[in-house]
Amino acid sequence: MCHRVGTTQKGKMIGVGTAEQLCSQAEHQHGALEGVFLKLTSPSGEESDQH
Repeated sequence: MCHRVGTTQKGKMIGVGTAEQLCSQAEHQHGALEGVFLKLTSPSGEESDQH
């Protein structure tokens, strides 16, 4: 696994750091990067329950 992760949306970097830093940035407590990605990229900042 990598040490740092970057997330882009519409060509702009919206999150970068360790998994722990991204969880903190997204105010996500579960630790799964999928949930962090969904929270960072959703328009409302909410996690979607849709898969």
